[in-house]
Amino acid sequence: MKKNLPKSNKVTLETLDFKIERLFGLTNLKIENYIESLATSTAKGFSSVEEKIRNLDKKVETLDQNIQATRREVLSISDKFVIYTKFDELASRVTKLEKSKK
Repeated sequence: MKKNLPKSNKVTLETLDFKIERLFGLTNLKIENYIESLATSTAKGFSSVEEKIRNLDKKVETLDQNIQATRREVLSISDKFVIYTKFDELASRVTKLEKSKK
């Protein structure tokens, strides 16, 4: 609501009150705009952080799967290869057999 004030050089309580009210109104508007801008940028920042966390969760899940696969492979090595001590025992037996045949 705009007040129509008389045009004069005298400062009255009414003019002073109007100017102070206008000044605080503009200041409040600036503060409200700043708060709105700050809230918007904070919301964008949080959504960015949430996206990064989702990506990290996917990477951690992938790493976990890779670790489990590696563990399975390490545990299955004994099924594929002969244990060194067994191989050594067999090699010495073969050597003894070869010597006995000569």
